[in-house]
Amino acid sequence: MFLLTGLIALFTPCTHASYSTTTVETTLELNEGDNLQLQIKKNEDEINNSGIPIPRTLIPEVTLQNNILHFITSCNGCTFRLVQSNNICYEVDIMGNTLSIPSTFTGTYELQIVNGDIIFYTEIIL
Repeated sequence: MFLLTGLIALFTPCTHASYSTTTVETTLELNEGDNLQLQIKKNEDEINNSGIPIPRTLIPEVTLQNNILHFITSCNGCTFRLVQSNNICYEVDIMGNTLSIPSTFTGTYELQIVNGDIIFYTEIIL
């Protein structure tokens, strides 16, 4: 009996620590400077709705800090957009490893990186 109680006590902290670690991993919040969690969709302006699926592609790694985008993965030649209520509020070609978003843009936007028939996007708050 003493041995069984000792074994239960020995493994109880491991169970608790494992649960705690799992909880932390599933509730991570995106902080300023973390990689943006980009999703992929088709660029309806560039396709003819032929039903062709989105090709496999690498999602760019991008961070946002103080209204400055840092492109860890090159996005040269792509177009950057800020979209709000399906209206393009700001659009510029990406050249280089950083892009400054004018400070006049405040609020919630859909950030888009357009590469031909693919749009990488996420919601951001400026």
